[in-house]
Amino acid sequence: MFAAESPMAALAFGLVGCAIGAAAWNDHAALLPLVALFPLCFGLAPTRISAITLAMGYFLAASRGLPVGAATFFGSDIAVGLILWLAASSVFVLVHGAFWSARPACRAFGFIAATILMAIPPFGILGWVSPVTAAGILFHGLGWVGLVATLGLFMALTYGKARPALLSLTCVLWAGGVLMGEEPRKLDGWEGLESNVHYSAGSRDFQRSFTFVTEAKRLASQADAPIAVFPEGAMGWRTHTAEEAWKDLAKQTGKIIFAGVEYTNGKGYDNALARVTSTDVEIVYRQRMPVPVSMWRPWSEQSAKAHFDQAPMVMLGGQPTAVLICYEQLLVWPVLQSRYAGADHVLGIASLWWAEGTSIPGIQMTAMTAWARLFNMSLTVSFNR
Repeated sequence: MFAAESPMAALAFGLVGCAIGAAAWNDHAALLPLVALFPLCFGLAPTRISAITLAMGYFLAASRGLPVGAATFFGSDIAVGLILWLAASSVFVLVHGAFWSARPACRAFGFIAATILMAIPPFGILGWVSPVTAAGILFHGLGWVGLVATLGLFMALTYGKARPALLSLTCVLWAGGVLMGEEPRKLDGWEGLESNVHYSAGSRDFQRSFTFVTEAKRLASQADAPIAVFPEGAMGWRTHTAEEAWKDLAKQTGKIIFAGVEYTNGKGYDNALARVTSTDVEIVYRQRMPVPVSMWRPWSEQSAKAHFDQAPMVMLGGQPTAVLICYEQLLVWPVLQSRYAGADHVLGIASLWWAEGTSIPGIQMTAMTAWARLFNMSLTVSFNR
């Protein structure tokens, strides 16, 4: 056991946190249960400083794609990405540090309190890489019961009684989830299409709109399903010309199209999903949580709007659907809110050209896969890379 005041203890816990975050969060959903080592180590932390460095190492490693991705998005040097990376980690680190206690029982309750707080707004606005996401692998198909069971398991691991037995149980659940758990089912008649167009969110880039329509025609001609899903921002900025082009595409292909679109709504703009038919373009969902700073800037008139009052479940093609646009796929509360409202289909769209080559696209897919597995929900995904 490390000495309570040893600086090496804090460093060691930070490095362990890095190892857990890096190993658990990638494009392999089967590795997610490694996050169970986080509450276990939180319970072993001898001081608050050790708990803080553990949490910092975990979050920074899990969100390791952010510095490069943010720098690419803003067209800036890596320093901007590093600042945003550290800022994004601050809430996670401070919440977990605040709930550490020298008393083992209080520490266990504190870890669960921190996990819940980081899953719901306002703290949940920055609630990336929540350990509870592993419920989809450990308790495949058990829904809310599985979610509560995961919290109970993490609490027990933090408390420290019978740790060897609890770790053995976790490994058994992990093996069962990997060997017997099924991948999220795909809906008949739905097809998510991928594109490769670079653009800046919230910009009236009409050349981008033309480029996307051209790409959409090629992709739609290759799709067999009657319902085609295009990525975030595929329609570009909503104009009469863009609407007519997409309605013409729906008419030519005989498909119902769902595609991301941006448009002015008073001050700022909306990042949304539209349903396109040969006769109409209808906004069916407005993003509840745009990514902070790069899109959601409440202090700016050029901000994407956060529609916290958006209906969390929408009927799309006869399916009660949870729409998750980009950043929402990284968080806990949007998908749980949608499931509670009755959604049994996850529709995930994103434009991730700026994050290509980083861990972010894989983490988003891992999170959606885990939640869909937990609640036996179907999954349709469309990424612009």
